[in-house]
Amino acid sequence: MSIDLGSSATRMCFGDAGAHEVRCHSTVFAPAGAPDAFVLGEEVFRRRLAPIEPLPAGLLSEQECAIFLRLLRAIAGSEERQAWAVLSTPSSGSADAPEHLARIAGRAFDRALVVPGLTLAGIALKDILTPARGFTLIGIGHASIQVALVEQSMHEPREIVHISGGTASLDEHLREELRALVPDLSISDRMLGSMRRKYASFAPSRGACLVQVIQKNHRRIVDIGQAMARSTAPLVDNLVAAILHVLNGTRDAAAAYGADIVLTGGGALIPGIADALLGALAAHELPVENVIVPDNAGELVMRGGFKVALMLTPEHWDVLV
Repeated sequence: MSIDLGSSATRMCFGDAGAHEVRCHSTVFAPAGAPDAFVLGEEVFRRRLAPIEPLPAGLLSEQECAIFLRLLRAIAGSEERQAWAVLSTPSSGSADAPEHLARIAGRAFDRALVVPGLTLAGIALKDILTPARGFTLIGIGHASIQVALVEQSMHEPREIVHISGGTASLDEHLREELRALVPDLSISDRMLGSMRRKYASFAPSRGACLVQVIQKNHRRIVDIGQAMARSTAPLVDNLVAAILHVLNGTRDAAAAYGADIVLTGGGALIPGIADALLGALAAHELPVENVIVPDNAGELVMRGGFKVALMLTPEHWDVLV
């Protein structure tokens, strides 16, 4: 199994050791009121369920994470068969988080290995990217932005920098924008996230973003397009700050890794983000030529994890556990 454990959504895939059949779930949620059940995709929001959160704000919640991983183990197949899992490191960047997650996962799976998410994304990129030079790899997650400098050979990044300012940071901006449109509006964090996933865009042309709100027992249809645009804009500023921090922090890093920026993670799926970031970087003295959003950018960590799982022999797993 490969599990990209996230604070907003979890992606997983599983198959037999020969990879004859691989099943993927782009998003998996476990309703808090029914922890033995699971819901796929946006259905959790349409049904207004409160899902279990294994990584609230990118930080491990041991009890909920244990419940959630046991559920994923059950989805993958019978308890009679062994299940070995590769999981991505929590996005908080905490030094003890990988070991903590490995201990929790060890109770749910027969073997468990925790690997940094950007390392797994880089492994998956080998199938779809042939870089002519080193590049900057960025994971845009819910809780944080992760940045790594990757050699042309695409070896494992030496260092991954975790910076706050992921897509979750936009939701409070959106809340304030919506309250300016509809005073005294009460809206849950889950609904804010659902709106952002549906309507966030940096594309120059966008249609109406219509939502229904109830205010003083009256239903209203409100176009939140401009509010969404203003609340989404800070993400590009956060990305620029992260890139400057990494490329200006090491001598000659900009020349060696700054020409190509590769975006991964759920935030990379926001329409128009590559062009918006490229335009914003033009104001800085960086040699950026391309901002690339690969195919399946939101699934690269999951896909890389499965490649790792297939490459390892039983002897590797015995050592790594």
